[in-house]
Amino acid sequence: MYCTHCGFQVAPHASFCPSCGGAQPGSVSNRRMARPVIGRKIGGVCLAIANYLNTDVVLIRVIAVVLFFLPVPFVPVTVTYLICWLVIPSEEYATPAAHMPAPQAPPPAPAQQQ
Repeated sequence: MYCTHCGFQVAPHASFCPSCGGAQPGSVSNRRMARPVIGRKIGGVCLAIANYLNTDVVLIRVIAVVLFFLPVPFVPVTVTYLICWLVIPSEEYATPAAHMPAPQAPPPAPAQQQ
């Protein structure tokens, strides 16, 4: 795939061109917001937002904490966080088959003594 702005070759999953920084068409439509199972701190809302925006989760968490402690009457962060926790779906926890442990054979039956 090539950048529509500068013609530089970019990876198919890239949202932005590494050369010019131009947004790539089609990279936004296939994204969906979901709360990951691995990496959550409370409900996974900040991690879901960070993954969706391709930013660092620490930045999103710091912004959320700062907004939580600011006395702004128009931004009820706690209520917004709880609503997002309920509305944003959770990713299903799926272990790839390559990482699943091999099934164990049942132990041999004890020999009967007569």
